[in-house]
Amino acid sequence: MSSSPFSSAHSLRFGGLLLFFCSCVLGCASLSTQQRGDEALKNGEHNRALDLYEESIKGGNRDPGIFYNAAQASLGNGDLAGAERYYSRSIRYGGGVKSMRALAQLYVQTSNFTRASQVLYELLKFESQQQSTYNNLGTSLMYAGNPFAAESYLLIAQQMDPADPIPYVNLGLLYDNHMKRPSLGAQFYRCYLSMSPGDADQRRQITMRLGEIEGDTEGALSTDEVTCGQVYAPKATPSPPLGTLQREFAVTPSERDPGEIVLAPDAPDREDGAQAIVQSSGGVAPKMSQGAGPVVISKADMEQAPPSARAQELYLAGDYEAASRILELRSPEEMGVQDAQLMARIQTALKQPQDAELWWRLSLKRAPSTVALAELFKLLEAQKRTSELARLCQAYSGSEALSPIAHRCPSTP
Repeated sequence: MSSSPFSSAHSLRFGGLLLFFCSCVLGCASLSTQQRGDEALKNGEHNRALDLYEESIKGGNRDPGIFYNAAQASLGNGDLAGAERYYSRSIRYGGGVKSMRALAQLYVQTSNFTRASQVLYELLKFESQQQSTYNNLGTSLMYAGNPFAAESYLLIAQQMDPADPIPYVNLGLLYDNHMKRPSLGAQFYRCYLSMSPGDADQRRQITMRLGEIEGDTEGALSTDEVTCGQVYAPKATPSPPLGTLQREFAVTPSERDPGEIVLAPDAPDREDGAQAIVQSSGGVAPKMSQGAGPVVISKADMEQAPPSARAQELYLAGDYEAASRILELRSPEEMGVQDAQLMARIQTALKQPQDAELWWRLSLKRAPSTVALAELFKLLEAQKRTSELARLCQAYSGSEALSPIAHRCPSTP
């Protein structure tokens, strides 16, 4: 007796459901510990996600993605130190640009601008033409107490995209608050206000500060130096003496506790606190933004660090002579690109432009970069060495490193 169509169809349908159910069970059972952690993170179960990630890591998992997601879970718990640790491990195991951006963003959000600048320096190796990275690095250096280095990166950001309003406000803050050139800062403020609707509170603060500058100068502000929406090339006007800025903004080595080196000062109580504009370049911003306080490295740690690292820490601390002495112990052949650039900045801080020029040229010989060219341009422009500048432009004609600043090359007669 043949089966009716109804019973046959019912049997096939039931079998299909049974087969599907078995597949689901087998699939769920085969999920790895990391995948179960990802599911927990997706559902907002941050503690469970971290437990599963740690279990997988202890089992030998070194996937950069697991460390990145563990950092995300830590942020969900408000554990900023944990997030920093996981992002750093993600980078160590090949997390690349994504993890570096996220770690830099974390440092920015916690006002740890010295550490942010160090990560962004590394990021430039992978994103040499990324305009937002130049902007972020310049802004971080500004708040880390390195205004001259900050100027170079912010100017490149403005020159790479003159239509972007963000570098204008950061340059305004730099010249106004950190380089004692409020008249020039005011011009960048004006451009920002005319180019971007921006945040209402942000615009109100800038407008108020602009009014104060105009009142102090009785309206005698130059209007022909910065043209909104066009590439800005600074005139060869000397900046305030380095010693003056050091006395106003830095702690001298003699004032420090001899048992430690302070790399970044506490976030100052300043009226422009809400004006620290750092354009996001990716990653997920943490939920907390309290200042992280100073970064302190003990003498023992400093002594064990590689020479390049020790020199950079001393440079960031403002002890230029000591930083120079450390690097001078190495021959030029032993020094990499970053070492050469650091030595160039040290010589600039020590007011030794000829020595700085030699080190910038060595850096370019090792690996062409926009920043090294921009710094060398600045030195040659200040000394009015137009023919030398033209030869430099010719030597790097067609190079990607020259492209963002090619407008500064002398015009061919």
